[in-house]
Amino acid sequence: MTSETPAERQRRIVAGCRAAMPSLLENLWDTMTHAPDVVFPDLVLELQAGLPDPTQRMAALLVWLAHDTGECPVCHMLVARLPFTIPDPITVVGLALSAAPEADASHPLLDGACRFLREGLQARHALPAGVSRERLAELRLQRAELDAGVLERLEVRWRARGGEGDFLR
Repeated sequence: MTSETPAERQRRIVAGCRAAMPSLLENLWDTMTHAPDVVFPDLVLELQAGLPDPTQRMAALLVWLAHDTGECPVCHMLVARLPFTIPDPITVVGLALSAAPEADASHPLLDGACRFLREGLQARHALPAGVSRERLAELRLQRAELDAGVLERLEVRWRARGGEGDFLR
C-alpha cells in the first residue's frame, strides 16, 4: 500500500469539494479554482437565481461547506464567504436547521452549520467576506440566541466529530 502524496491529497480534497458543490454552479468550477475573487459575484448571482429561497440557498452552502476539514483551498478562499451574502445569515442558518431531518444526527447540514458557526464567525473568514468587526460581534451574539434545540443538535454533532470545549466559544 502506497501512502498518499501531498499533491494526491490536495486533488482528493478539491474533488470532494466539487462533488459537494451545488450542481447549478458546475459551469463556474474552473474559474473558482483559478480566480476565486473574480468569480465570487457570479457565484452569488447564480446561487440567487438557482436557489431564490434564502433558507434553501443557505442549506446548500452549509452542505457544501460540510465536506471540508479545514484543508480545502476552494472552501477557504471562496465557499466560507458565501453564507455572508445571505441577509441575516444566523437566522437563516437556524431556519435551515429547523427544517432539517430531526432523526439524522449525521446530516451534512449539521456539519456545515457547525463549521460556519464555529469557524466562519472568526475574523480571518468573515473580514475577507466584507463583514465588519462590529457586524461580526453582532452575528456572534445572534448565534448564542439560536433556538435551544438547534444549538443542542449542533453541539451533539460537534462533540461526535471530536469537538472539545464550549461549542459557542
